[in-house]
Amino acid sequence: MTENHRIEFKQKVTPELEREVVAFLNTKEGGIIYIGIDKNGKTTGLDNVDQE
Repeated sequence: MTENHRIEFKQKVTPELEREVVAFLNTKEGGIIYIGIDKNGKTTGLDNVDQE
């Protein structure tokens, strides 16, 4: 799986994530944001999922 206009990978939760969510909500097709995956599609995981 690779990033495209409907799929976005994020290594961790950041303040900029809110803007990405709003952008997907404002499109007709929507989108999916995967957290814990780097830009190359490799799983990096999260240290503390509950904290994120």
